[in-house]
Amino acid sequence: MPCGITDLGIKVIADIFFTRPRYQGLLDALQSQSRKGPVHKADFIEKNQISMNALNRLIDEGCLLVGQSDRDLRWNGMINSRGLNEDIFCSTEYLIAVEAEILSRIKGAQQPERLEPDSLYGSPPTELVIQIAKDIIRQNMDGVSGIIKADLGVVHFLPTQYLIERREKLLRDLSTGTINWLKYADLEELGLETENVRSYLVNQLKERAVLLGQTAISVNYIEQLESVAAAELDEHGFTLVKSVDFGLSTDDEEALRSLVKENITDSRTGQNDDGEVKVLGEYLVLGTLLKGFATEIKETAMTEALEAWGRVGKIDFPWAAIIEAEELKRLNFDAQLLQLLLEGARAESDAAFHEEIVRLEGEAIAQFNTLWLDRVVARVQIYREGIEVMDDSKLRGELLGVLQENIARDIIPDTIRRAQDRRLDRGKGLNSGLETLRISLFVKAGAAPPEKSFTTSLNALKRFNSKQGIEWLNEDGLKAKKAVLVDDMVKAMSRDDDGPRLFLTLILVLLAASRPGIVYATGKFAPKLLKQLRGLVGSAQYLRLGEIKDIVREGRITAELKAEMRGIALNACFGDDLIDVDARGLPS
Repeated sequence: MPCGITDLGIKVIADIFFTRPRYQGLLDALQSQSRKGPVHKADFIEKNQISMNALNRLIDEGCLLVGQSDRDLRWNGMINSRGLNEDIFCSTEYLIAVEAEILSRIKGAQQPERLEPDSLYGSPPTELVIQIAKDIIRQNMDGVSGIIKADLGVVHFLPTQYLIERREKLLRDLSTGTINWLKYADLEELGLETENVRSYLVNQLKERAVLLGQTAISVNYIEQLESVAAAELDEHGFTLVKSVDFGLSTDDEEALRSLVKENITDSRTGQNDDGEVKVLGEYLVLGTLLKGFATEIKETAMTEALEAWGRVGKIDFPWAAIIEAEELKRLNFDAQLLQLLLEGARAESDAAFHEEIVRLEGEAIAQFNTLWLDRVVARVQIYREGIEVMDDSKLRGELLGVLQENIARDIIPDTIRRAQDRRLDRGKGLNSGLETLRISLFVKAGAAPPEKSFTTSLNALKRFNSKQGIEWLNEDGLKAKKAVLVDDMVKAMSRDDDGPRLFLTLILVLLAASRPGIVYATGKFAPKLLKQLRGLVGSAQYLRLGEIKDIVREGRITAELKAEMRGIALNACFGDDLIDVDARGLPS
């Protein structure tokens, strides 16, 4: 339906009928509010109960938009009080008023001017303030020149003259050494284009600064660093070239250090070997110091071999442990320089250490073999023996699968960690042998029936033992080790308060007391293992164990029941020698 006044005095806008008073009232409200400041369309719609389409038509008919001018007064993306993205609108008259107010505040400014939106007529949005201010600068209204910065909702006008003065002051301070360096980003903040910063510095500073990747460094500062380094070099025989301040990027810091080192070494080139300066990592070192250290390291090596063996992790580099030798401490080197010097003296120290290291390596291998025999070989033999006497082939296969996984995931890794903690894993070829064993155990797990998989893993362990010269325990050795393990299980029960785990341990202790070996199993096997006790314990005790199983399964475990389980385990181990037991099932 066409827009206009009907014969009845009705205004039709966007298919909505308005009476003339209603229509005129809306126009008056639009004009009045838009002259005072930006108006959120959503707020106007809600207050006046009209549609967005009708409002837009009213704005057009009310001639509130500039239309033919070069400005678009519809600012998208503003946030109204309900947090929704909506348009706003305002009158040309208002824009002109705000522009005049901003121009009056920045015109002729010599210092930065804060343009807080709330301090301007109608509290315009920050984005509107920024655009109007930039328009003023772009059109050079009343000679205004500068840049606009925005920070936390506040707009700052920085006049060109102020920017020039700030840049000139920074350059003067850099030239005189008042500041040590000047970051290019600081000049970019003061109105210089990124691509023009380096050429600007070259033209202005000449040779009073050195330009690095992101920073201009004062020549005075470089000379200061060189002076400090040269004094330390003459006093101590070495110096670590470093910056006395912080703030440079990693690349610029490295470039600055390299420049200082290069200048110092060039200044002393041509002197005799004692006075000439050598570069060692980040250090500059006098020739006299290098010569003295070479003599000291040879004299110290043999007397420090034993102590060095105790400190280093790998026998390939035992010479590095000499860092703690008293003779070297007297040289007052810092740890990093000493490490660098030691690396340079490796050939000499290796020769001095060789004989002692060979002996220590032999001791380590013997200790490793003892640890391996106790924690791996003995356990595997005892657990295997405890499982293989099972008459239930299915249960036997399942338990062998559990044992195979325990060997691969717990027994061997734990023993390796213990060896590493005691630094016993330094025998020739030991680490590679352990890695081969570990891989073979995990590759074979699950790839075949449990019994075959266990046999394959057992053969891999036998091959490793053979290379290490480790033999299986004999009958007496197995008996003694089993007694220790069972005793450990009973002691663990005295500290354990978990009912299901106590029951499982009790069943395992009773099996161990009645059969060869010890069964390794998890909690889910407790009911099946209980059946293995039939005929091995008295009928009354077997029935009681069945009752305990049901109580544990139902979660009705009491302190008295836990004490009873501990007491049964103690009695199975000590028999007639069992001493008095307290309420917890512990020896009193």
